[in-house]
Amino acid sequence: MNKQRSFFYLLCSFAVLPCSRAIAQDITIQPCSFNGDRWIQTRFVREGKGFRLDWSDGPKMTYTLASGDNAVIQYLDALGGRWRYSASSANKGFTLYNPKNGNKIVCDSQSSVPATTISQLPGMTKPQLAALNALGVKVAVPGYIPKGFRVVNVTTQCPDETLKTCRPGPSYDIVFRSPAGTCFVIEGTSGGIGDGNLEQTVTVKSKLFGPIKIGLNNSRYPKRSDAKIDPIFTEWLTQSPRSGPFYHFYSGEPYPAGCTSKVPFNEAVKIVESLKWLF
Repeated sequence: MNKQRSFFYLLCSFAVLPCSRAIAQDITIQPCSFNGDRWIQTRFVREGKGFRLDWSDGPKMTYTLASGDNAVIQYLDALGGRWRYSASSANKGFTLYNPKNGNKIVCDSQSSVPATTISQLPGMTKPQLAALNALGVKVAVPGYIPKGFRVVNVTTQCPDETLKTCRPGPSYDIVFRSPAGTCFVIEGTSGGIGDGNLEQTVTVKSKLFGPIKIGLNNSRYPKRSDAKIDPIFTEWLTQSPRSGPFYHFYSGEPYPAGCTSKVPFNEAVKIVESLKWLF
């Protein structure tokens, strides 16, 4: 049985990749395992002489090159932990070992990890995952996906390398659809948002964003002539109100291509409450 890791425990234990073939860009994702535990998608961001390592289940830390020669390469994490690095030419991965406490991190190449861990979302392809990663921003996705729903479309705008010429910045839409044509959309954007028309709402709790408002399924208000066509959606969600990014759940008209109906309200609430970082 795997032991549950605390946030502080992870911060004390993690390290960063060196500048190697495992990272060819400033930002990339790569599955890693801590002390033989499950594979977890991680996001690596180059920062000065080191890196920031973001694990998709929450923890993050910055790391700096401590020493490097042909014999030994070592990285120092922000809490003082020192790690030895060794590359794997077989799979373009690497191993980090802390001789003081015996902890070990193994990171593998994206292509060599089973497809079930590469895509945490049913139906998402490797090119779609790569396009989301290229945005250079955090991507919010649902942890709960109703049975039968799959990703059918991913749209991205303004990848990281075009930021100087692309405004308001990176954005994405992920469309989920059931075999019956029921759909919902998770959207993320860097800015340029307006106020949503949420006349009738309830407040639900999201682990990622705290209390948030979601538009009611207006079939609960039979006196309204447009009750069946009113969409379900949230207010714009963010952890940084001044700078974003901002995120949004939507289900209903206008429908994406191939969609004919919205999810039930109780399912919409479960989806919104389960939002988490993909990377």
